[in-house]
Amino acid sequence: MRNFLKGNDIETWKQRFLKYCDQELPPLPGMQIVKDISLVKKNKGKNLKGEASITKLQDFQFDEVLQTYCTNQDLMPYLKSFCGNNIKSVHTMFINKPPNMGVSSRHPMHQDFAYFPFGPEDNIVAAWASLQDANIENGSLHVIPGTHRGKFFEHSYPDDGEVNKAYFGIMADQESLGKKIDLEMKKGDIVFFHPLLIHGSGPNKTQGFRKVYFR
Repeated sequence: MRNFLKGNDIETWKQRFLKYCDQELPPLPGMQIVKDISLVKKNKGKNLKGEASITKLQDFQFDEVLQTYCTNQDLMPYLKSFCGNNIKSVHTMFINKPPNMGVSSRHPMHQDFAYFPFGPEDNIVAAWASLQDANIENGSLHVIPGTHRGKFFEHSYPDDGEVNKAYFGIMADQESLGKKIDLEMKKGDIVFFHPLLIHGSGPNKTQGFRKVYFR
């Protein structure tokens, strides 16, 4: 869905995220503030602060500002077309890719069912929203179309460089599964996808940030 989210909402969410990064707001119950492994190693012994040090806010559902993305009524017709009328949000993430992190900023090709192993799979959908332009250079999503109709693969940590905690990848020959395509998105675009769809994201090779919402 192109140009779905509005600029004012996006800026409000980004400013809220920055308050957690700058330690102006304490983490809420269940919320995880995640740092990248390469940033931690590079800055060992330093008290990292600000958006350049944070890669994710996980489980932000108790934040009344960030949660307005999940309760956005304009999303409901699309969610219901996948899930039916009984809509529940099972996981929330505000994802940030700071610049100059190296290969660790990528997420290997994976299936979300590895993280949310319950069904029925055909009634579950991810809503991944770009809060600024996402492209190959700053680590946009890439997917293997059609793999949502296939099976669930075993997942493990890849051996191609530093990997953040729980950044699993599928244990399969990816080339045999189909052609990978890049989903370049503009600020405000949303993509919906099935929990068995094989997807991942590349490293951020730019000097800027890449921020997205996930529910």
